[in-house]
Amino acid sequence: MERLLNSAERPNRISISVAELLDAQNNRDPHFWYDPRTMPAVANALSNTLTTLDPANAEHYERRRNSYVAALAPLNAKISAIRQRFAGTAITATEPVFGYMADALGLEMTNDAFQTAIMNETEPSARAIAKIIDDITSGSIKVLIYNVQVGNAMTNQLLAIAEEANVPIVGISERPLQGVAYITWMMDQLDQLENALVGRPS
Repeated sequence: MERLLNSAERPNRISISVAELLDAQNNRDPHFWYDPRTMPAVANALSNTLTTLDPANAEHYERRRNSYVAALAPLNAKISAIRQRFAGTAITATEPVFGYMADALGLEMTNDAFQTAIMNETEPSARAIAKIIDDITSGSIKVLIYNVQVGNAMTNQLLAIAEEANVPIVGISERPLQGVAYITWMMDQLDQLENALVGRPS
């Protein structure tokens, strides 16, 4: 992104780095929108930036920020409820899209090496493949999470193994469908996960 911005420099452009807002510049996982801290931090940064550029309308920007942060309350309540009930539950995923949210929910995300390899489009090691298959077939994980927007032979194999082992499968996405609000997107996915954790069909 920095290379892209620098290739078309504009002196008046203002950039906001979510990684910097979260003090997560060294994190390898770029899916910050799954971190519940992200949207309030971005809303606050936008409000402050717009207030600096347009101080006459500072009250308007503050009001809109506060309204948006307040609208996140049901999402925060859902996260808290799942964490209270299922913290410590082991789950796994085909790639590390859901990692920040899993941490917020207190879930134990397994098979990091496998997930990182898939994200980087490299071949997972034989040991990593054997480990995630064993976790699924042995019942040591409660849910398998996969990215519905990315498909490959390895993911399809794991989905088939999970289905045969009666391990609930939850599909999440790297980004929402066009026109779907952030809160709606997140709540729908957490509803599916909660159903999987309690053993209800989605």
